Amino acid sequence: MNLDRTIQEWIHSHQQPSLHHFASGLSQVTSPRAVILWAALSAIILWFLRRRRDAASLFLGTILGCALITPLKILFHRTRPIYGLMIHSYSFPSGHALASTIFFCLLAASAGRIDLHHRTLYGLLALILILLVGASRIYLRVHWPSDVIGGYFFGTIFLCLWEGILFRHADKH
Repeated sequence: MNLDRTIQEWIHSHQQPSLHHFASGLSQVTSPRAVILWAALSAIILWFLRRRRDAASLFLGTILGCALITPLKILFHRTRPIYGLMIHSYSFPSGHALASTIFFCLLAASAGRIDLHHRTLYGLLALILILLVGASRIYLRVHWPSDVIGGYFFGTIFLCLWEGILFRHADKH
């Protein structure tokens, strides 16, 4: 038996109705489309706070990162777990995990640049939310654990490139 199946079976042997409702709700508010909406709302707030570079980074970075999901799914062409919800797209990487990694990290970075004293707290909150999103996708049986890890991986790679490109020029001035 492979590690994905072993983890899935262990998680599903511990299911609770309240956890199912929590996981479903979390998945609804952290879908790639929802994350783009959250990014737009956050960018508007940042814009009015005169944090225009952060607003642009957060909004454009989230959109561009989410635009990677479908091509990556087509490239890897992995089927979803057969006992999960019927979702008509490929499984790898998890779009929720990828989108949440990008959005929550960019939001935490923006907040940390505004409030330096709480940077660590913002990063920790982002990490907790990202992990909860990934766990919810496994719990709901719509992704294998490796799909979620793949979403985290591609989201992190995108973030490193995005932040490096965007803020490398700003650091020189």
